[in-house]
Amino acid sequence: MDRNLSDRQKRLLAELPGLRLSALREALEGQFAHPDTYEGMCFEERLGELPESLKSERWRRRCESLLKKSRLRGQMLLDDIRTGEKRGFTDTLKAQISSLNWTREGQIRNIAALGPSGSGKTAILSAAGTLCAEAGLSVRYCKYTDLLTELTEDDKPARDRLRRELKKTKVLIMDDFGIMQCTDLGAGRLYEVLDDRMNVSPVVIGSQLTRQGIAKAVGGGTAVRDGIMRRLFGSCIEFTLKPEGPAQWLGPAPEAQAS
Repeated sequence: MDRNLSDRQKRLLAELPGLRLSALREALEGQFAHPDTYEGMCFEERLGELPESLKSERWRRRCESLLKKSRLRGQMLLDDIRTGEKRGFTDTLKAQISSLNWTREGQIRNIAALGPSGSGKTAILSAAGTLCAEAGLSVRYCKYTDLLTELTEDDKPARDRLRRELKKTKVLIMDDFGIMQCTDLGAGRLYEVLDDRMNVSPVVIGSQLTRQGIAKAVGGGTAVRDGIMRRLFGSCIEFTLKPEGPAQWLGPAPEAQAS
C-alpha cells in the first residue's frame, strides 16, 4: 500500500477486501496512487470509472479460472504457430479458428487436426482452447484414452457426474483421438457424449490417424461407429498437418524473420 495515502484512504482500502470488494480496492488504490491523473475530475467522474475497472477485473479472474480448470497442456497462442500451405495450416484456417464462429449458436462446427507426431496438433488444440477460455468459454482438455477409461468405469454415479460435466462444457478437446481400439462399451459411451453435444457445443480433436483410420479405431459396430463419425465430421473444420518439428512450426515464417 502506498505510504503517501492518507489515514482515511488507508482505512477505506483495508475494509474493502472484507466486503469481497478486492477489485474495487485495487481500482481505488490506482486512483489514490496517481492523484495528478484524477485531479481535474469531479467525484462523479472518478466514481464512474470504477464499474468498468470492476468488470475488467472480474472478467480477468473468470478467464484465469477457466484456463486453470481447462487442464490445457500449456497456453499456446495461435499467433505463435506458423502457417503455410505446405504444412497444412493456412492463414484461412487460422482465421477460421480465431473467429470463434464455430463455437456460436447456429454455427457450431467441430475441429479435427490430423497428422503425424510432431506436426503441431497439440499446439493448435492448446491455442484454440486458450482462445476460447480467454473469450469466457468453458474448456476441457483430455486425452482420448483417459476419457474412455473414465467413461467405462464401473462407478455409475461417477460416470453420470462426468457426463453432466462434459455436457455443460462449451468446448471439449480430445487429444490423440483413436490412438487405441475402442471397445463396444467405450464406443457406446463415447457416442452418448458426442450426441449430447451435437449442434450445441463443439468438439476439438487431434489424431495421428486419417479419418478412415479413426473409423476403424472407433469400432463398436456399424450403427454406433457411423453415428460417432457423423457427429465428429458431419460439420467439421478438418485439416491434415505435415510432419515438422517445433522448430519448423513455431514462430514467424522464415520470410517474415528475414524482413
